[in-house]
This record gives sequence, C-alpha cells and structure tokens, in this order.
Amino acid sequence: MQPQEQVQKKIWIKSFTFPDIWQIENIPENDLPEPLLLELLGSRKNILFCEGKKGSNDEKIYNILFPNFTITPVESCFSVINFTKAFNKIPNITTKALGIIDSDHHEERRLEKLKEENVYSFSMTETENLLLDEDFLKILAPKIVSENDVISSIKSDVISNLNKELELQISNFVTTKINYYFNDSHVSKGNDLKKLEDNYNNFIGKVDIKEWYSSRKTELEQIISDENYSKALSVYNNKGLVTIVNRHFRILNFFERAIKVLQSENETHDVLKKHFPKELH
Repeated sequence: MQPQEQVQKKIWIKSFTFPDIWQIENIPENDLPEPLLLELLGSRKNILFCEGKKGSNDEKIYNILFPNFTITPVESCFSVINFTKAFNKIPNITTKALGIIDSDHHEERRLEKLKEENVYSFSMTETENLLLDEDFLKILAPKIVSENDVISSIKSDVISNLNKELELQISNFVTTKINYYFNDSHVSKGNDLKKLEDNYNNFIGKVDIKEWYSSRKTELEQIISDENYSKALSVYNNKGLVTIVNRHFRILNFFERAIKVLQSENETHDVLKKHFPKELH
C-alpha cells in the first residue's frame, strides 16, 4: 500500500491578542507572486501598488506623501492593475489594495473603468515630474539659488525640450497606445472563415496610427504654443528633466535636495497631492 502523499498548507497569523488568542487562516491561492503575497498579508495598512522598483524614486515620493499606505512598487502599469485586482479578491482580509498609474497614454473611458477596480491615475506621465511642479519649485528655489527668474528659465527650457523631442514623444505615445489596445481588447469569436476575417479586420481597423499620431501632434503643439508648463509636465515622458533643474540651480543632486524638503516641510505635501485623486488623501 502506497503511503498517502501529504498535502502542505501555508498559513498566516491574521491576528494575535496577548496572551494566547491567535487567529490563523490558510493562505489562499492567488495570482500574486507568493513572496509578495506573504509580505502584504502582514500589513496593517492598506496597500498602494505603484509603478517602479524597490528603492526607486517613485517609492520614495509615495512613502512621504502617503504614509498611511504600504507602498508596493511592481514595475509596470499592467502589474499595478493585475495585482490590485488579485489582492482585493483575497477573502477575509481587513486591508484593501489601491493602484496608482499615470494618466497619460490612457483613454478617459479606460481610466473610468479602472476606478471600479480601485486603480486610479494621477496627472503626471512621470512620478519625477511631480518635483518640477511650479509651486513646489517656488518653495525649493530660495533654499538653493538667489535669482528671481530661475523658475521662469526652467519652465522655458522644459517647453523647449519638449519641442525638440516632439517626434519622439508622439511616436512613443502612439506605440504605448497600440500596446494598451492589444492588451485590453481581443478579436471576437467567429464560427466560420468569413466571420473570423470580418472580426479580425474590425479589430485591426480600430488601430488608426495616422489619426492617433496627428491628434497627439496637435495636442503637443498646442501645449508648446501656449507655453503651458503644467500641461507639459503631465504629458512629457522624460526622466531626464531633472537635469534642467540641476543646470539652473547649479547643483548635481536636485532629486536628493527635493526629497529632503519634501520630508521636512509638510506644506509641500499638499502642493504635490493636488495631482492625485481624493481616494489616496
């Protein structure tokens, strides 16, 4: 007689009350990677999934702005969405997960749909762009430089750089939009060759590269023409913008300086939180 194979179970201590009251539950099957799941089950705070890596600039900024959350960077936008959904499906937990993604490259209809899954957007295409917010720079600048027009120069250079990179920014936007479309959509089922071809052609026909390119070009050219700095920050996908501030502040470590001010002066929190949905406040 063959011995029965033992079934291993993983459990977690949901709560403990001194001296001997334990609440122990099985760890459920879940789409989250197991090490991450085990880490998050012990959190007493709600979870905030964000794009980026452990130790990244994104994580540092979010930890300061949202101390009531366990900040969990998971690299891609798709991981933020999928992990938020997966965590909130876990039964009998006392915390919940929210996700935060940038608002650029996403259609408004898609963003509204994601809110139903507790995934929200903020009004910047790069988290680092938050630190270039004009009101934030007005607080930071006097601590570093004495020139009155330094912020105007920074704003002008950001707009100028966007103009120089216009073709690149448009092309990257359209590429990302195509990828999101293929990720979110699918070819409808067809029961014969004719229907398959019709459904495929209908699916592909919605990818209008020329229209998407032209529309984005018009939008960016208007921002440049209007010298709309705040709008430029919300659409400009370039992690190197901090070098502009470094040059005008005549420093090499703008990000580190900005983080210190963000940590020490609470008024800067509200300045940056205005870019985030109320659900995170």
